[in-house]
Amino acid sequence: MAGADGHRVPVSAGDGVRWEPGEEHPSGTDTGLTALAVEGPSLLLATPGPRATS
Repeated sequence: MAGADGHRVPVSAGDGVRWEPGEEHPSGTDTGLTALAVEGPSLLLATPGPRATS
């Protein structure tokens, strides 16, 4: 995914990404991806915490 400056930002499985309304957000990978996008007027997001490890 790339921010407004066009520089790619790495994300991994399980990461979440949030864009501001109207913000451009080109996305892609070199190997393919499956993504879920949710759009709405307002989303209440949880505060990130430590990742669970097994």
